[in-house]
Amino acid sequence: MGTEQAGCGTAPWGCAAQAGVPLVIMLCLFLALALYFSLQVATPTRSRASLGKTDGEGDESAGVYDYEARRALVRRNARALLLVQGAVFVLSFPLIVVHRWLKTRPALTLMQVARDGLRCAISIVTATPQKATPGVQGSLFSGEDSTCIRRTEEYILVYDDSAPAFTHGVVLLTGYLVDADAALPLARLLARGGIAVGVCRFPYAIPVDGSLVYFTMQSMRKALADRMAVSTSDKNREPFEFTLLVHSAGILAAIDSLRNRQVVAQIHGIVSMGCKPRQKIIDRGIKYLAIVGSHDAWASPQDFIKWMEADHEQRMPAKTAMTILPGANHRQFLSYEFQPWDLPASMDEAQQLQEVASIVHAFVAQV
Repeated sequence: MGTEQAGCGTAPWGCAAQAGVPLVIMLCLFLALALYFSLQVATPTRSRASLGKTDGEGDESAGVYDYEARRALVRRNARALLLVQGAVFVLSFPLIVVHRWLKTRPALTLMQVARDGLRCAISIVTATPQKATPGVQGSLFSGEDSTCIRRTEEYILVYDDSAPAFTHGVVLLTGYLVDADAALPLARLLARGGIAVGVCRFPYAIPVDGSLVYFTMQSMRKALADRMAVSTSDKNREPFEFTLLVHSAGILAAIDSLRNRQVVAQIHGIVSMGCKPRQKIIDRGIKYLAIVGSHDAWASPQDFIKWMEADHEQRMPAKTAMTILPGANHRQFLSYEFQPWDLPASMDEAQQLQEVASIVHAFVAQV
């Protein structure tokens, strides 16, 4: 008569807690599925039927798509993607805050994590990209500077006007909700070394459209046609090649661009900054360098070490490597105002950008 009902316990919240666990699990699964399917819709290559024929006729990896059709599709889907992600973020806000706090403590307090989460939610819901940090370019480029900047709706071209000829181009892909102008300090540092740089301008700053990479490559060739190298003394190199320089979620657009064999044929390699390891790049056999910051809470050196130890290292192509930047964090790989749940850097922004530029220049010089 006086015995307790099995499983409920004496506490009045015992049964409620037990019933709540599966509900939380179901909610997490639902949110994960919603986010997954929103990404499938947003990625243009998932809707090939509406984009015209490919030059590979059924070979998805060889597809060359109608750029204007893809661009229109991305614009239509990008805002919808942000709305879905905003809803997912708001509904799972407490879970996200606790998860990020557990990953970043004691560097960040629970209050700091919650504050960053609120600011991030506002950016997603209002579709507001993070703007470039003011003053950084002034500290890096004092005095005379010969770099030229040309803007179009699709990309920003940066190059050194005093360079006699260009032998290499970099297509720079920014991260999720990061304004293209945030890449200009790094682009100008690269241009000083004789590299032409094209910064992709993704609709709503959502980097999922790989066709913009191919479009930027072709546009750069046309814009610099009279100053591009037409021959090389190195038989192992093309007279003009591209490197994809990718920040954070920009790796999604890079992977999407590799479906186009004309992109693969033109690239020297891929350099990632603050990106999680991606097996799809390795499967392509493309030369790949990962720059990882020791203070990056989003893509830590430990992530890469675990990934490489899981039998991936032997499958990596020649000259694929990881470079760790001591003291570097996620935000300072480019130059923008806010990155949620990032760890504080122990080097200043200008120094980190200069370090990255030196690494990219050395990568470009490799055969």
